[in-house]
Amino acid sequence: MGKNDPSDDPDPSQYLIVSLEQKRKDQTKPYDGKKMVWVPDTDKCFLLGEIQSTKGDVCTVAVKGDERQVKKDLLQQVNPPKFEKTEDMANLTYLNEASVLHNLRERYNSNIIYRQVKKDLLQQVNPPKYEKCEDMSNLTYLNEASVLHNLKERYENQLIYTYSGLFCVVINPYKRFPIYTNRVVQMYRGRRRTEVPPHLFAISDGAYTDMLSNRENQSMLITGESGAGKTENTKKVITYFATVAASGYKHKFSTGCLITCGLHVLRGSGESGAGKTENTKKVIAYFANVGAHAPKPGEEKKKGNLEDQVVQTNPVLEAFGNAKTVRNDNSSRFGKFIRIHFGPMGKLAGADIETYLLEKARVISQQSLERSYHIFYQIMSGAINGLKEKLLLSNDIHDYFFVSQGKTDIPNVDDAEEMRLTDDYYFVSQGKTVIEGVDDKAEMMVTDEAFDVLGFSAEEKFDIYRITSAVMHIGQMKFKQRPREEQCEPDGMEEGERVAHLLGLNAADLYKNLSKPRIKVGNEFVTQGRTAAQVSYSIGALAKAMYDRLFKWMVKKIE
Repeated sequence: MGKNDPSDDPDPSQYLIVSLEQKRKDQTKPYDGKKMVWVPDTDKCFLLGEIQSTKGDVCTVAVKGDERQVKKDLLQQVNPPKFEKTEDMANLTYLNEASVLHNLRERYNSNIIYRQVKKDLLQQVNPPKYEKCEDMSNLTYLNEASVLHNLKERYENQLIYTYSGLFCVVINPYKRFPIYTNRVVQMYRGRRRTEVPPHLFAISDGAYTDMLSNRENQSMLITGESGAGKTENTKKVITYFATVAASGYKHKFSTGCLITCGLHVLRGSGESGAGKTENTKKVIAYFANVGAHAPKPGEEKKKGNLEDQVVQTNPVLEAFGNAKTVRNDNSSRFGKFIRIHFGPMGKLAGADIETYLLEKARVISQQSLERSYHIFYQIMSGAINGLKEKLLLSNDIHDYFFVSQGKTDIPNVDDAEEMRLTDDYYFVSQGKTVIEGVDDKAEMMVTDEAFDVLGFSAEEKFDIYRITSAVMHIGQMKFKQRPREEQCEPDGMEEGERVAHLLGLNAADLYKNLSKPRIKVGNEFVTQGRTAAQVSYSIGALAKAMYDRLFKWMVKKIE
C-alpha cells in the first residue's frame, strides 16, 4: 500500500458514534416510564418487563419469553393451527398433556410470561433517548441494569468506549479496530471531551491540558480484569503523546516557565484478560504524541530520540515481564508505575518506570496452558542469525524444562518477529510453548530493535541474552543421590559447563557450590552436604534470582 493509501487510515466513525438511523430506530420504541422496569433473570441478568399490577411489596411483571426445545422422546403431537387458543379443548384433534398445557398458556398470556417479583428487586428503565448513551452519568436512572444494558448495546454496535462521569469504561473487543490511527489522533488533539466521541485519547488529552493549565501533576489509573487491555491501552497512551509531541503541539496555556509536574500512569489491577496491558499502552501512546519535539525543517528524525525511547520501553518490558496465561496471551506478570515528564512548553522531557512484584515463580514453573516469559521463546525462534549457537541452545524448546512445562506457542503471535522453535528446556517448556497467531521471530526482532533505540550496546544486549539462556540451561543440570549418604553428585557435567561458560564461571566451582555449599556457623565457615532434592530447590531459587536481578537491572538501565 502507498504511504497515503486511504485504507491505511480508514473512517473510524462506526466504532465511535451511534448512527442517526440507529438513533431514530431506538428512540421510536414504545415507552411508559411508570410501568417499564428491569427484571432480574438468572440467564441474562436482567430482562425488560412491564408492571401489570402491584400488591403490597410484590409486583406482577410481564416479560417476553423464549421458545423451548424438548427431547424427542418427550414430544407429543401438535394440533393443527386452527385450534390455536381454542375455547373448548374437547374439540382438539390430539388431546394430550402438552396440547392442554400449550393451549392454556397461550390463552392465559398471549405469548407473555407473567412472573411475580419483589418490588425492591426491580430497576427502572431509561427513556429511549438515552439508548447507547455516550456518558452514563447523564442517565435518568443510573442503576446496575441500565449500566449493563447500555454497555452491552454499545459493545454490540462496536462502540467499546463509554464514559461514566470522570471514568472511561473500555470493553476489550478481542479484535483490531482502526481507532488508534493518526487520523484519530488528530480528531482528539486539543478538543474538549464533549466535542468528540468517548475515547482513551480524550482522557489523555484532558490530562495533558489540565497539567499545562493548572501546573499540577496528573495521574491516570488503568484498572480491570486480566486481559481487559490495560497494558495495550497504556501503550496507546504513550504512543499518542509521542505522536503529538513530535508534531510540535502548542497549547494555549503553554508559557515559558518550567513545568515541574508530569503525568503518572499506574497500571491497575484486575483479573487476567481484562485488558490492563492494552489500555496502558494506549494511554502512554497518546502522551508521547502530545509532548514530543518537532523536527526542524529538513532535519531527519534520529533513531533513538526521546520520544522513540519512551515508546520502545514497552517491547522490552513485555518480552521480559509478560507471559501467556489461560485468560490472556499477553498478560503482564508485574506491576508498573510510569511517570512521564514534560518541559516548559509541554514537550516530552523524560520518563521513569517503577516495577514491582515480578512473578519469579513463572521462570521455573508454568501451568499446562500457560507459558513462561516471552523472551525465552523469542530467543528460541532463531530470529537473529547465529544467536542460538552462541548461546549453546538446541532447536527444541522441550530440551529446557523450566520453559516448556505449559504452552510454548501463542496463536497469531510470531515470536521470531519480536526477537526473530522452542522445545528442549525444562524451565520454560513445562506448559504451552506456542501461542496461536503470535510470531516469536517477529517479536524477537521488535525486542532486539527496541534495545538499540533505548541505547543498549551490542555487548549489553548479548549479556542480557546470555543470562536469559543460562536460566534455561541451569534447569537442565542433573544431580544424583549417593547410596546411603546425605550427599548428591553431578549426573553429567555437560549442562553445567554450558552455564559456566555463559556466566563466566568455573564449572567445577559451580557444581561444588551447589552440592557442597559453605555456610557460616558462628564465626566459622563449614561445608554442608546437600541431597539431590535440596540442590534441585537451590537451582530453582538461583534461576529465579538471576532473572529477577536481570529484569531490575534492565529497568534501571532504561531509565
